[in-house]
Amino acid sequence: MTENIREIIKKTSIEIHDHLDLLDPSTASRKLVELASLGSSLNAFIAVKDKICRQNLNMIMRGQEKRNVAAARIELEATDDFNDLNEAKLQAVALTELIRSLKYFCRANQEDILNQRSI
Repeated sequence: MTENIREIIKKTSIEIHDHLDLLDPSTASRKLVELASLGSSLNAFIAVKDKICRQNLNMIMRGQEKRNVAAARIELEATDDFNDLNEAKLQAVALTELIRSLKYFCRANQEDILNQRSI
């Protein structure tokens, strides 16, 4: 069974949180590479869904007698494609925060190692 991106982000976040004291720099680096790759896939998905939503908005607008952007936008927001796009954007934010926190951990860990060597 394949995991969706939300499950992967959640699993990785819990894994890092629960084993933070055991996380070594090489494992953290590998996790960063995996998360960056996941981010790339997520961005590609967002681009595809964004294009579909723009096309849907255009079709909705063309179907209206009086072109009302606000009404067309509300109709678009009720579609599954828009919901998928919105969810993917929220996942991208969560993924970005996870990457940032892992980078911060790696940086702090590296500084700690450098400080121990200088003592």
